Amino acid sequence: MAAAKKSGIKPVYLRCEYKVNPLGIDVKKPRLSWELSSCNPDRHGQRQIAYEIQAATSKSLLTKGQPDLWDSGMLRSDATNQITYRGRALKSHMECWWRVRVSDEQGATSPWSEPAYWSMGVLNATDWKARWIGYDKPVPRPEIPAEMESQLSLSACRWVWFPEGNPADEAPVGSRYFRRTLSIPDGVKIGSASFLLTADDQFTLYVNGVQAGKSDGKRDAWKRPRTLVVADSLRCGINTLAIEATNTTVSPAGLAGVLVVLLDNGDSVVQRINRE
Repeated sequence: MAAAKKSGIKPVYLRCEYKVNPLGIDVKKPRLSWELSSCNPDRHGQRQIAYEIQAATSKSLLTKGQPDLWDSGMLRSDATNQITYRGRALKSHMECWWRVRVSDEQGATSPWSEPAYWSMGVLNATDWKARWIGYDKPVPRPEIPAEMESQLSLSACRWVWFPEGNPADEAPVGSRYFRRTLSIPDGVKIGSASFLLTADDQFTLYVNGVQAGKSDGKRDAWKRPRTLVVADSLRCGINTLAIEATNTTVSPAGLAGVLVVLLDNGDSVVQRINRE
């Protein structure tokens, strides 16, 4: 039996929409291209007279010869550039693997090229599953004295939580309770007092047993620390600060805050929520 003729050319440098292995394209019928490489540079007059393209939803199916997206069959043509995909309709996020083989001027067919691929982006508005992200407009802070501004910051605070597992990675759903005491000297008057507070996910603040404020209840509220004016809830002597912090999903959890009290004698009292 005579040996099969070996093709003098082979397809290389496969491209989809002018790019090698592009990701997230939005063209429903992408254009495929390749170049030809000679297997025998001393042979003259080499050219492509036909090609066959196969495409599949996985590399495994493609290399097994099971092109579930498209098999063009051997088409007589010398075209190697911008060949329009004519297979099964493509869908958003689909991964597509493809290869090509060609026949030369003597009718010999080349081996299949190395597999190439492309992936589809979002083709329809209804396929969007994400949320837009961007600048979160800060919640307006109540008027606070200029001398308090530099102290009313979470930069010196650390996230704290109930000692269970590793809350920085994951904490169970539920509420945890935190308590601190604040001592204000006798014989002075409280000029102003502001509590900058946030919790992942929600919080309610109590000062001396009376609710003094809570988070806004919106999604990702912890990204927007609230400034609560609490001067009317404080008194000289020992004050009790209690916080109910709630984790609404199995997710990281934490609490951070700082209370700044300005007294009429010019002094200030600062209480940060840190682990003692």
